[in-house]
Order: sequence, then C-alpha cells, then structure tokens
Amino acid sequence: GSYQILSLNSGQFFRRRPASKLVIGMPGHKDRWQDEPLMAHLKWVGQNDSVGVAIWDARLSHSAWRRKETWLAMKKIKGGL
Repeated sequence: GSYQILSLNSGQFFRRRPASKLVIGMPGHKDRWQDEPLMAHLKWVGQNDSVGVAIWDARLSHSAWRRKETWLAMKKIKGGL
C-alpha cells in the first residue's frame, strides 16, 4: 500500500541525509499530557533548537490547538520569530 511506499522512500532519504532534529509527537486531541499543559510542552520545545513538533492528529480536536498563542509558539519553534 501507500504506507509501504512512503516508508521505503523516507528510509532511502534518511540514509543519504540524516535528520537534523528530534521531532516530539504531541496529541492534537489533548490540551495536557504527562501532567503538563500544551503550552508548557511547546515552551520546552521552543527552548531547544534541535527539537521540533509533530502533531499526532491533524484534526486538532482540542480547542487548545486552535488558539493564537499556540500557533505563535509553533511559529517560534519553526524559527519564524
């Protein structure tokens, strides 16, 4: 299936060019996990240039993921501020 193709292609890509960041998965359906709120996690990631964010559920079903402050923090992580 298409997942196998993506998996194989990404494996070939990373053998040629190693990833420059550790990407931390964050659940788009929650506003807190591991006893910490979303913004605390984003602040932690934003303080380390070698870490990025991957959102587990792109539906962003929790309202915390639809707030301006969340996306300003994401922009900072990406290097836009």
